[in-house]
Amino acid sequence: MPLLPPARDWDDAFANMAHVANSHELPGFWSARAADYRAAMQAAGHRLDLDIAYGAHPRETYDIVWPQGTPRGLAVFVHGGYWMRLDKSYWTDFAEGARARGWAVCLPSYTLTPEARISQITGQIARAIAHAAARVDGPIRLSGHSAGGHLVTRMVCADSPLEAGVRNRIEHTLSISGLHDLRPLLHTGMNDTLHLDLAEARAESAALAEPGLAAPLTCWVGGGERPEFIRQAKLLADIWGGLDVPARAHVDGEHNHFTVLEALKDPASPITDAFVGSPAGAAGARKTERRKTAMEPGIVKSRESLDQIRWNILGQTYVPKQMTEECFSWHASLPPGTFVPPHIHPDQDEFLYILEGRFTFLLDGQEVIGEPGDLVKLPRGVPHGIFNKSESTIKTLFWVTPTLQLYDLFWALHNMGPGADPAEIVAVSAAHAIDFLPPEDSGAGQ
Repeated sequence: MPLLPPARDWDDAFANMAHVANSHELPGFWSARAADYRAAMQAAGHRLDLDIAYGAHPRETYDIVWPQGTPRGLAVFVHGGYWMRLDKSYWTDFAEGARARGWAVCLPSYTLTPEARISQITGQIARAIAHAAARVDGPIRLSGHSAGGHLVTRMVCADSPLEAGVRNRIEHTLSISGLHDLRPLLHTGMNDTLHLDLAEARAESAALAEPGLAAPLTCWVGGGERPEFIRQAKLLADIWGGLDVPARAHVDGEHNHFTVLEALKDPASPITDAFVGSPAGAAGARKTERRKTAMEPGIVKSRESLDQIRWNILGQTYVPKQMTEECFSWHASLPPGTFVPPHIHPDQDEFLYILEGRFTFLLDGQEVIGEPGDLVKLPRGVPHGIFNKSESTIKTLFWVTPTLQLYDLFWALHNMGPGADPAEIVAVSAAHAIDFLPPEDSGAGQ
């Protein structure tokens, strides 16, 4: 069925530059500033890998801006330009916030319309992410601006072109001023270049697709943008939020379509937090505020978590549900072969209510089995280890009382990975009042 005849000026609805003073100077400004950033980084000895080919086309390349030390994971930023202008070289400096927070930042280019159709560009971005993911271990965080917001949300749709192994590493998607319903573009002069038809517009609209991943989604948009961009941000958050994705729309002050990006260069900014997650320090500040507030009555839905947090703790997924000074609870998924080595909580009582699968516990030197519906009691001072010896992911609800420093510990361990140095894990845990036992006491993990 065709669309209704347009009842508004859709060209004006998408005309960002026409509503920003001196916007014609911006591309040159962005290009020079990004070049200065690359030169300064290289002069300071920082590693930048430029023009890595992920395909045969000259524009099928990406850059990686590396952090100091081992990356915490891969952060991807996909540029905008209505799929028909600009490239990765204009945006290198926007990697700085994530880079300073320890992430390897990938910035891909792609073939522009009309040489490529938008659906083909979606496939290119999937190939770029997969290629970069083979170079960088750990979780993946996606971000894109405008048309780039469209492209990264397409990566987490049910029909994503990303292979499952890469897609399942994605822990958050940030669409900045993203385009999530492409059908209105059929009524614009831009479509002379985009060559969209109704079938492709529908197929390429994340707002018309089912989500393929339960990882959180943030739709970020400036409060001073064209109303259509604010509508599109809220639209996707509303629709996917109704499909059990932890999704939110955030309207950022009075920023326009371009200034909304600027704080990505600041490692301490809220938009950088949205991109790569809150650092332990910021999380600790929020924790202190939570401790000052009594627990409020209500229901925490199955897909909800505190501040949309999902921790990767030694290959396991922890999702915090509730926290006060007296009690802290979280949902945990333990893939096959993962375990929590034997340890002691000197000043906390810990409980598990088993939801799925068969748990093996080492309790005070004795091996016992827990199954769905069982309540496991782990008193303070009693050594215990938790193991998944089965062939399936097992799930449980944990809680401890009192909270003490456990929330901070999870931030400190987040994304260290199953290959992390055991001595570092032991030291970090001891600094947060959790004492791991020597390896020879962990017989259940052999």
